Amino acid sequence: MNVPLPFKTDVKEAVQAAKAFVADILAAEHVTNIGLEEVRLDEDQWLVTIGFSRPWNFPKKTGSVLDELQMFPRSEGKPEREYKVVKVDAATGEVRAMELREENA
Repeated sequence: MNVPLPFKTDVKEAVQAAKAFVADILAAEHVTNIGLEEVRLDEDQWLVTIGFSRPWNFPKKTGSVLDELQMFPRSEGKPEREYKVVKVDAATGEVRAMELREENA
């Protein structure tokens, strides 16, 4: 038997809110590969770590001058990932903050 949490926002809703927030707030940076890395409940908020890649995280193609002039490098090879911790209020589902993930987290 599952015991309901005393909060209105469950883990799936918190993850969905965090991913949507990252996609929206970083839309101008053309982020890709947005995905859940980890999630935990801390006091009255969900801490949702979201990983993603920005265009400059992809290895640059070397070669012609045209390749160098591309605004967004082609996605060849494995891109680097960046990670943000999105804090989602467990009572309301509202995103409260987005922070850098600590290196040792």
